[in-house]
Amino acid sequence: MKRFTRHIIILLVVIISATSTTSGQVIVRDNLFDSKLLVMFSPQHLRANQLRIDFEHKIGKNSFLSFAPAYTRDPYRDHSGYGLGVMYKFFRKESSTYYGVGPSFSMHHFNVYALDDMYQQYNMVFQSDITNASLQLVTGKYIRLLPHIYLDMYFGVGYRYVFPFKASDNLEHRLEFQTKFYDSGYEGFLLLLGVKVGVML
Repeated sequence: MKRFTRHIIILLVVIISATSTTSGQVIVRDNLFDSKLLVMFSPQHLRANQLRIDFEHKIGKNSFLSFAPAYTRDPYRDHSGYGLGVMYKFFRKESSTYYGVGPSFSMHHFNVYALDDMYQQYNMVFQSDITNASLQLVTGKYIRLLPHIYLDMYFGVGYRYVFPFKASDNLEHRLEFQTKFYDSGYEGFLLLLGVKVGVML
């Protein structure tokens, strides 16, 4: 995870350096707010076997509202899940830099298998349903890569709350889903850092 985070940081530094010296790379405010809809893809979520698409609508002179449905499917852990994030983005005057705040909610289902030594086959020994909610605070910047292709770089913090597990859940197996901050069952503070790439419609 540390290596992945390091790569994201290096990518952000490279992009920021390039945009500070290349004319026309930073989206001017007028061009950004000419859009009716931005559709953005988050590549870093693929690390968690999650597909997330952000639909961002202009709702005011200085603001966007983003809706981000997500679908998770991990065949290796027999994990599936759905989620939705909502974020209000407020832009600084005459700038493509923004501040955002919003909640997210997700539901996940896991099947856990163990090897039966006698029959040499895997049997399901545990199921878990995990529901969590979080609140996120971010700041970011939009950059134009091509006439209709945009990059959103952001970082921030958040807090995730995990609703109580079912009484039937096994504690030993439950720990498998709450050890790392990107695990569905992790509860606590979050460090948010990433990029989104998408198209203006």
